[in-house]
Amino acid sequence: MILLTESNFSTVHIDCEAIRSKKRRRIQQSISTEHLYNGTTAGAVSAAFSQNHNNSMLTTEELTDANTGMDCNDNFSAALISQRSTELVAPDFNCAAVFNNEIFRLQLSNLLNTHKAVVLFFYESDFAVNDISLISRHYERLQHLNSVPLAMSTDTEMVHAAFLRSSLTFSPPFPLVADTTRSVSRHFNVINPDSGLTQRSAFIIDRSRKVRFSFVLEDSRLSHSIDTICNILQSF
Repeated sequence: MILLTESNFSTVHIDCEAIRSKKRRRIQQSISTEHLYNGTTAGAVSAAFSQNHNNSMLTTEELTDANTGMDCNDNFSAALISQRSTELVAPDFNCAAVFNNEIFRLQLSNLLNTHKAVVLFFYESDFAVNDISLISRHYERLQHLNSVPLAMSTDTEMVHAAFLRSSLTFSPPFPLVADTTRSVSRHFNVINPDSGLTQRSAFIIDRSRKVRFSFVLEDSRLSHSIDTICNILQSF
């Protein structure tokens, strides 16, 4: 490749192959999770999310960090986005929540005083039970790893309470959190610009409120991989 400068039109040679190699190394480093997946590739990580679906393999794309959350590309073409986060810090949110048919205030730092991690699941809205059922089935696995799951949507605490009374045949062993102001959802950049609802996603938050890993699902056929989440929790 030859670059012509306006001043004297002298030629500057750029080693394109070296640039490509450097970019490939940077991408490989960013998606490397060898200590969690025993050397599997990014394609295998995608497979872990779709292991219960017999559809074709869906692609994995990167998200980049921004000052207040993740800078998500406006083109939501990928069905699954996974990100290893090293910079994002969760806000110490204090929100209304519902647990055991009681409404109370829940603060993130209080949970982190007694658990090594919080797994924050965002789901689109109440009266859609798939994610709530999945988390409930695997609650003991997460608890065994000294973590606590939370399920958050933009529904109010009153809607959460009505949802628990009328739509579920079981009582979730974890709180449903109301992000009615959307401030938490905006911090994590998981608001769908078309619907205004939160995107299905999970954020693993350690005791320092640092987000260790995050996953955003953009296809309704996919479900959260609890195996992957547990592997991450075991790594710290």
